[in-house]
Amino acid sequence: MNKLFIILLLLNLKLSATANSTFDKVFYFKINSKGVSRVEKIFSADSAILQQPDKEIVQHFEGWLKSTAMEKWGDVTICEATINTIKYGLSDEDGQALSLPFNPQELEMIFYYSIASTNKIIDIKFQPEVTNAAKKIIKELIAYLQYSYKNKTSNKWQVIEDDPSGHAKVAYKLMSINKNSTSVKRTVLNYFAEKNEINNNFLTSTYLPDGNTIIEFSGKDNSLLKVKGWQKITTQLNNKIAGVAEQTIYLVDSSNNLMHNDLLALKYRLYQRLKKNLQTTALYNYVSPQQILIDNRKITLGNDNYQTISSMFSTANVVGTDSLYFKLRALCTVYPSYAKQFVAMLDTAAAGSAVYENIWQALLHTGNSESVHALCSILINHKNDWLWLKNIIGNLGLVKNCTDTLWHTFQQLYISSNNIKIKNTLELAMGTMVDNLSSIDSYKSNQLYKWVLQKLDDKPVSDKNNIQKILVLGNTNTKAAKKNIEHYVTSSNEEVKRVAIHQLENFKLKQ
Repeated sequence: MNKLFIILLLLNLKLSATANSTFDKVFYFKINSKGVSRVEKIFSADSAILQQPDKEIVQHFEGWLKSTAMEKWGDVTICEATINTIKYGLSDEDGQALSLPFNPQELEMIFYYSIASTNKIIDIKFQPEVTNAAKKIIKELIAYLQYSYKNKTSNKWQVIEDDPSGHAKVAYKLMSINKNSTSVKRTVLNYFAEKNEINNNFLTSTYLPDGNTIIEFSGKDNSLLKVKGWQKITTQLNNKIAGVAEQTIYLVDSSNNLMHNDLLALKYRLYQRLKKNLQTTALYNYVSPQQILIDNRKITLGNDNYQTISSMFSTANVVGTDSLYFKLRALCTVYPSYAKQFVAMLDTAAAGSAVYENIWQALLHTGNSESVHALCSILINHKNDWLWLKNIIGNLGLVKNCTDTLWHTFQQLYISSNNIKIKNTLELAMGTMVDNLSSIDSYKSNQLYKWVLQKLDDKPVSDKNNIQKILVLGNTNTKAAKKNIEHYVTSSNEEVKRVAIHQLENFKLKQ
């Protein structure tokens, strides 16, 4: 009796839901994509990285997508979906096959999605074994099932929709209509920008769309018949191009007949058994710029770890190569705690050596405060060693993430050192810190400005010291500094006057 009741219940659910555009369907699909990532170039000042050509990755995904209505809760229906893959592959721009970031079998594991009567996909439920990389591919496919056409008084309309790239403003336009089918063109007008705070700085991620999709619906029940189109999305981080992805899609209803009732009951029991372990995710999940950077460097790290990278420093034919720098930077970006262990090696390295160059540059360019603080922890140990400190001080002064630890360390180093070159470099670096701090904490910026200005004023008056003062104040980029520099425009010393005029011409005040 219970078995019969379940079958009758499922029959009722299925019959009441067959008007939906994705229920009890088998779709053939073919998706071709190509993308270029420039994330490393955005987060790096390294000329070796900036000069490298952008690398293109090509993806081909072809197969069958089957969808079955399983359970209905009010206005939302839960569907089972399976993918039978004909082909999935990645290759470079030369056609050479690339290793996949997931097991291809993950694409064929049963998953479930919740869909509203408006065809909006609420969420997707994956089995625990499915990795984020495979989820991303599946979500890009399943998103094409959520388009629906509703009769309207106008043949053009706009809506807000979610897709795997984000929250989007979308325009629809009626292309044709007859008793057999209705065709609609879908165009993404724009994605809403996202802000993410990293190390007291806000990074904005923006997605710029191009292309359009033609969607064909059945004239009988408005069910989805075909999707065909081309899409291009340019990703920007703080208005700099981080990547470009293009995709062509062809998806067509290839259903022969509806699922048999006994098979439907079997699927329902499987869903009930699995659902408590399924991992639910939205169609669109915001990924911060910092996470984009970490994921990118995980690829660089590959199978290497602390032990393998540490051993590279004792291998003569590896030390000094770009690969060691990239691997170390990737390790300390993904696992920031390792920075402390490598900085101990830096502390004893000779200035200019391969070990010295690889470690300080890798730590500096990780993009996290842990590595910067690790560098700060050993600066005092070299308080009078100009050759060892000069590159590190100058580059640390440019770090946008100007933490309390960083500028307090520079102040302590300035007080304890008796090397005039080190002191001059510290002054210039702290001038830049004043500018960087101004957008984070104006009070701290002003305090550091006063501290640096006092040290400059304590020096004996001379043309050489005046030039140094002008250069340092120019780095601060403050209104107070500009007024101070203006006094030197009338200097009787031509060099002092020239430097003052040049600094004033380069001022770019934020307010």
